[in-house]
Amino acid sequence: MIHIDDETDIDFRYETFDWEYKNKIIVVHGLEINFYPSQNDKYIFAEEHLDIDYVINSIHGVGRESFYLPQFFIGKDENIVAGQYLDEILLSLQVPYDYQIVGHIGTISKLFTKRDKNITYSEFPDKYDAILKYIIEHNKALEINTNFDGVNFFPHVSVIQRYYDLGGRIITIGGDAHNASKVYQYNDVVIKTLKEI
Repeated sequence: MIHIDDETDIDFRYETFDWEYKNKIIVVHGLEINFYPSQNDKYIFAEEHLDIDYVINSIHGVGRESFYLPQFFIGKDENIVAGQYLDEILLSLQVPYDYQIVGHIGTISKLFTKRDKNITYSEFPDKYDAILKYIIEHNKALEINTNFDGVNFFPHVSVIQRYYDLGGRIITIGGDAHNASKVYQYNDVVIKTLKEI
């Protein structure tokens, strides 16, 4: 899996990855594209020139500002930010490049310090419905992201339930591992939850 954002050298990272593991394992080329409208041409180029098996559409910021920066939450109401975050996700779904998976909806919540760590369906039903209906109508997969604490995952189970209720059936499980020790972490929890829906 290669993550591409506004600073990635696409050719170098892709070729290095392919060369290092070619003939050792079966390599499936995945691409995570971070939502930056100003970089759409780069993303389209990547899809046209790289042998990509799947693309994850994701966001890591609100209003072009990364929510991983320490100063992002200063002076902001986290409840308002949660709604803005969902608006940004809906906007990101309408990009001009192709993708198959919508990644880690709700991941911003792990950075909250002043509100509940989950962004539940009941808080923003209209926003979630718009997102989930778009995903379903455009035959995209909803990623269940296991990079969490063993109890919570992304999106919140109430959102997954709503996705199912609306007719959504295409789901992927993504570890977002970032290191080998977290690969497949909590997959059993997610699978058990999905079977109960």
